[in-house]
Amino acid sequence: MKKRKGDDWFPFWIDKWLLGSTRDELTIEQCAVWVDFLALSNKDEGYIRANVGIPYPLKRLAGLLNRPEKLIQETIDRCLDPKVNKLRQEPDGTLYVVSHPDYELSKRQKRRLSEDGCPENGHGVQKTDTKNRIDKNRIDKRREEENKKYKKDFDEFYDIYHLKVAPEDALKAYKALRRKKITHKIIMEAVKGYSNHLKNEPWKKQMYPASFLRNAKWKDFIGVTHVPEL
Repeated sequence: MKKRKGDDWFPFWIDKWLLGSTRDELTIEQCAVWVDFLALSNKDEGYIRANVGIPYPLKRLAGLLNRPEKLIQETIDRCLDPKVNKLRQEPDGTLYVVSHPDYELSKRQKRRLSEDGCPENGHGVQKTDTKNRIDKNRIDKRREEENKKYKKDFDEFYDIYHLKVAPEDALKAYKALRRKKITHKIIMEAVKGYSNHLKNEPWKKQMYPASFLRNAKWKDFIGVTHVPEL
């Protein structure tokens, strides 16, 4: 049997969990299963499997996580959806968490823990207040610079978006698009196309601005520059 090399703990990023797209992509129940998947995958270098080349039978996986089989299967199917892209199924049927590298301890983090005299498995890990302040200040400074870079363009987007809700989450989604080299001009064309679309179907549930920007939904409205006739 393959020797497992996973850590006893892994970084669970607060902002990534609270402000990321997972809450839009999964139901509350599926989110709980997803956290179980993350924990399980970090025991086997990102894989969810009984052994190398051997996938977990659904019944066994449900028993291991103490969750209903139906919920486990629904979560797997949803995470395998290309639009969500959280899981990848290998040819042998085993599952791999696509974002696993984001949850691994980097060499730098492991070296820092070693230098601080803290074991890598996380037991008794404590950072000093000074180190915490330095890390927080570095993150705050980077966010401030990024906010200034995109804030003006985002304000123009938000001003014309029909549903004004959760602006901080919307800004995060907007910045994520811009980091992917999607220009402000394209985003504005998409939101104008969506506004025109809603004029003809005002009864439809309106997307939150963050949801509109995530999962490539905005692409459906590029080029929609007029109200279609009934």
